[in-house]
Amino acid sequence: MAIAPFIAFAQPKIEAPSLKNTILENETATWEQLKQKNYSAFGELLADNYAGIDNTGISNRAELLKALPDLHLVGYSIDDVKVMQVASGVALITYKVKLDGSYQGKNFKRPIYAASVWVKRGSKWLQTFNQETEAQ
Repeated sequence: MAIAPFIAFAQPKIEAPSLKNTILENETATWEQLKQKNYSAFGELLADNYAGIDNTGISNRAELLKALPDLHLVGYSIDDVKVMQVASGVALITYKVKLDGSYQGKNFKRPIYAASVWVKRGSKWLQTFNQETEAQ
């Protein structure tokens, strides 16, 4: 029938979310899970081979998850986001985030620069690396 090809072309096109939106949503989810103290959901966003660097040192996934109960994140705001595809299924996000909270009983309210590497494993994006540096 001549109508069948027309129907196929007339269907609305469903666009995949952009890489930037996908990675930013995942990165924001990490902060939101920390704020909500939902450490299990936070851990599900991290790859088993995760590595992180911040002002306390270098940590793996297990070390980071163990330290989380000492963190009390009251608020955060993310600005100046840049996302680039490094390779197929690998993305780098960089941004500035303003944090408000406390860690081990010490209050903080400061901006930091952050970078994370996300790797797509199956249908899921997982954070494999994160670095945070205090902004001056």
